[in-house]
Amino acid sequence: MGAPFVKNDEICRTFSAQLSGPSSASLQGTACRPSGGEWTIKEIKPAKGAVKV
Repeated sequence: MGAPFVKNDEICRTFSAQLSGPSSASLQGTACRPSGGEWTIKEIKPAKGAVKV
């Protein structure tokens, strides 16, 4: 969802996710990784304007 940025010496990106199943949800958050490392979710919350079903 946008350009990568650096935070606390890690490369970060914002993302959105759509979950489906018995109930669905739209989420948005930030994931970061150290250079050459694995991505870790740092923040996740309901997407703005999302409605739970």
